[in-house]
Amino acid sequence: LWTYSSATGAHSTGLPMRGGTDPSVTMTTAGVAIAYVNGTNNDLAILDPVRGFGDSGVPLAPSTSPAITYVLGTADGYRIAYQQTDHVIRTVDALGARNDTGLTGLGSTSPAITTLPTGEIDLSVIGPDNKVRVLSTAGSGTITDTGTTAATGTSPTIAPAAGGGFVTAWADQSDTLNYFTSGGGLIVTGLNLAHSSSPSWAAVTSTTR
Repeated sequence: LWTYSSATGAHSTGLPMRGGTDPSVTMTTAGVAIAYVNGTNNDLAILDPVRGFGDSGVPLAPSTSPAITYVLGTADGYRIAYQQTDHVIRTVDALGARNDTGLTGLGSTSPAITTLPTGEIDLSVIGPDNKVRVLSTAGSGTITDTGTTAATGTSPTIAPAAGGGFVTAWADQSDTLNYFTSGGGLIVTGLNLAHSSSPSWAAVTSTTR
């Protein structure tokens, strides 16, 4: 596992990471927190700016990666979404508290997670039927079915939408970029993606944590 800073350049953590998986990074009040797949045992691993390296003891589904986001107003707070070996999507926070989302993921796909400016945390998942669904954790934990399917072997991305709520994006089965907002519904962009690739979406927000 390596990190790269525009200020200090590349740095090797010396920690083994599973091949074919991707790390996920967020900024907390204490610094950068990284979630990744441990290269020695396929467990969810965390590199915490305060606590250092930690192995959760939770094995992840093969060829999947975790996603991490910050928790608003919490010191060194973050929440991680992951697909466990039973394909259930679960989350865990910085203190180790785990939660079953009630969603199931398609094998070889990874969940996405984001924090809205309100503090709400939302997840985007590709289900066993290839459909994209979003879990909004505010209130009752509403599940939104976008009604569309994603390309096999790809993963969604999610971020705060400019007008409020979330925006989630993915590659559909014709390798076209689609996105869905909680306020505006489905948009088919017509933009082609490389086969088997996944998009990434970010929002420009305050860096204050």
